[in-house]
Amino acid sequence: MLWRKVAMVNEESHVAARPLSVVGGDDLPEIPGAFPPSRTVRQLLGGRMKALRKAAGLTLADVVRPKDLVQSSAVLSRIENGKTNVTITRALVDGLLARYGVSDPEEKRVARLRVEQLLAGDTAWWAAHDGLVVGAFADLLHMEAAAERITMYESMFVPGLLQVSAYMDVVLTHACLSEEERELAERRRQLRKERQRLLDAPGGREFTAIIDEAVLRRTVGSRQVMREQLRHLFSLCENRESVHIRVFPSSAWEQAVPMAPSVTLLQFARERECADMLYADTAGNGGSWLDESGVEMVKAALEQVRSHALGKQETLDFLDRRIAELVDPR
Repeated sequence: MLWRKVAMVNEESHVAARPLSVVGGDDLPEIPGAFPPSRTVRQLLGGRMKALRKAAGLTLADVVRPKDLVQSSAVLSRIENGKTNVTITRALVDGLLARYGVSDPEEKRVARLRVEQLLAGDTAWWAAHDGLVVGAFADLLHMEAAAERITMYESMFVPGLLQVSAYMDVVLTHACLSEEERELAERRRQLRKERQRLLDAPGGREFTAIIDEAVLRRTVGSRQVMREQLRHLFSLCENRESVHIRVFPSSAWEQAVPMAPSVTLLQFARERECADMLYADTAGNGGSWLDESGVEMVKAALEQVRSHALGKQETLDFLDRRIAELVDPR
């Protein structure tokens, strides 16, 4: 069974997202400050292992009876339900695949791929940013790196992946911040700059950003800051084959209404056997998982937004006019 989930959380929020658990609460508390392995990858792997066990006609008790792989039914249940308080290794998954009589090379490859994704999370580049990458946001960083296509809609700010340093400074800092809050803002800035490497990573990933017209008409920071930001968007739109910038005009709200202020759709290569994933920013309200019907509804709304956005040349013309408007008067 493939998981279809939409995580609604605030990207790099000042408040950690609420724990996201599909089935009940965790049996053991997570260690405060520890970098949590990706919940989503655990759920994908655990759900598939559960399906394979059932296909083999085995109960939890049948699998753990020899106790050479898993010590108890409770531990196996935690693995299958994607819990974070159990250790998953390559040897464990290979042993379970053998116990279930899985001989299909593709089935084995997909399971092992997800183990590698899970293990990579413990040494991922963002692991050094202790306390900043938690919950569903950790899942986003983990899964966007594996995505073949990323499509996002943004109505509040220029997407973090596309922000220039000056714009980023204005968004993340404020004159009223304490010294401690300024240090935290600087850590978020470094995290965001490192995350932007995703656009230059190999693999032919397609990235599309649909930005609400209002975002581009608001002067953030100063005319100079906004002009620099728009020139960066213009350059990406004009010169990068795999990066697509599109403007969602204010007039299009009559035909298409976005379901959230910020939505990111992740789509994966067929061989990864991973369903589409949607991540939405709810401006600091934490996160929750929606069922499949919720995913399809938000995805359909995003497709409507995409269909009513300006084309490439129209977007370039819009940005060119807006940049001209921001030239300082003499």
